[in-house]
Amino acid sequence: ISLEAVDAFIAELIKSPASVADLIGPHKDLGEALYTLASLFLGKEDAGARAKILDKLADAMSRGLVPKARSALAERILSEIRGGQRFHPESFERELETMRKLAQQLVLGACQHLSIDQVTDAFAARSKRLVSQSELEPFLETLTTPHERLNWLLRIAENIVGVSAKRSVAGYVRAQLISPRTEGYYSSEWAPPLARLRAIAELQAAVRKCHFDRGEESNLVEALSIVAAHVADRAQFFKHLAERDTGPADKALGVLRLLEKGILPAGECDERAKIFVLSLLKRADFIGSLMSEGRPPAERQARAEELSMLLKKTGRTPEVQTAAEGQTSAA
Repeated sequence: ISLEAVDAFIAELIKSPASVADLIGPHKDLGEALYTLASLFLGKEDAGARAKILDKLADAMSRGLVPKARSALAERILSEIRGGQRFHPESFERELETMRKLAQQLVLGACQHLSIDQVTDAFAARSKRLVSQSELEPFLETLTTPHERLNWLLRIAENIVGVSAKRSVAGYVRAQLISPRTEGYYSSEWAPPLARLRAIAELQAAVRKCHFDRGEESNLVEALSIVAAHVADRAQFFKHLAERDTGPADKALGVLRLLEKGILPAGECDERAKIFVLSLLKRADFIGSLMSEGRPPAERQARAEELSMLLKKTGRTPEVQTAAEGQTSAA
């Protein structure tokens, strides 16, 4: 009988923001306060220093002794997530980190008082505000290079939820990619050509992790491949590969290793790389270069096996497959 009355009292207390603030004590910002509220709701003991009465309250919630209070706390948490106050006004990085960790905790703690759909909708509303022009553009202006801006935009996209929010970020990424400043940046010599191509390939991989709409993802990957093709052309990347003072087998193995590790961007660059490998495989001196007599038998065997493995992993075309089978069989 007493517990039912206490439950109703705590529920009313939690509905008041001022009372909640008194209950959990001072916190640096909303993010820290929400971690404490989430730990109470989930009945966790890892919230750091907190009053002993809160440990008792967390235990009561985890045991289902105060259902009204737990339901009120769930609504209070959702209300704060949907609200306009930033978790960490001084840090965009911490904002994303808290969004991700808090969402994971609440989804894992979903129950009759807090559904996954409610959590998703609340974070979708927060995500939409976070990527609004007034929030996002001032942050982007603090970043120096197009590469920094693209990295951050994709990091934001990976950590937010909601179709509308992701579409907004995709628009910012698209605008960056069609900017002459971006192409000029990647074509400039701030790093060796291969390092710049690798940076673009990593951006493509990041795009695929963002869960954009499939058509949007395809468009962004293609836009990055166009930037990469300009980099390769300006640096005469494939011409320099062809002119290296090594045998055709070493050149082929080197390019195949780049493809296997995902260092060359998808699109025109990796297609040109496969054409380059095919031209090497068709050379009359390829097998002699691969299995030169000056190498120990074990090394020659290892080179032949590596060539076969790399060709299988890098999505070889039928034409490359035919040429490769002939060479590896001879080896």
